[in-house]
Amino acid sequence: MRLKNLSHIITAAFFVLICGLFWTQIINGRHYYRLSQNNRIRLVCEEAARGKILDYKGRVLADSVLSYDLVVRPQEIKNKTQRRKVFEKLSPVIGMSVEKQEAVYKKNYIAPFADVAIVKDIAKALAFEVDEMSLGLPEVAIKTNPKRRYIYKEATAPILGYLGEISKEQLED
Repeated sequence: MRLKNLSHIITAAFFVLICGLFWTQIINGRHYYRLSQNNRIRLVCEEAARGKILDYKGRVLADSVLSYDLVVRPQEIKNKTQRRKVFEKLSPVIGMSVEKQEAVYKKNYIAPFADVAIVKDIAKALAFEVDEMSLGLPEVAIKTNPKRRYIYKEATAPILGYLGEISKEQLED
């Protein structure tokens, strides 16, 4: 008798479990799928500001200044027509044709969650203007990066060193 009651309880528990799984996966599956589409982890690489380099009298030889980059967020763009509309809205503001923006986008595209720089080191006034536009354009943002500034340019390069992007030929070597 006890074994029969225990088997009924276990069967009822499995039935409740199966009904719950059916409800979650089949009935509410689309709802949870939509929620999961916006629930992702995005790794963002941020460059750190570098310290000042001073001479023995305390004069600055190299320091960091803020640079403003206009970036597009690929995960916010659903298709090519939406991307084209974004570029059409940006074109008169930044003074770059839609075709040129498309070419830069394709060249700098790395991954769906990595921001794509369209224009680097833009003026502060233009950065503010684009940032105001970004309320209507969630696909566009202004990203600040520290940029190294060498006071005496090439004169101190052999002593201080320098950083820069390498060319494709150097990368292949």
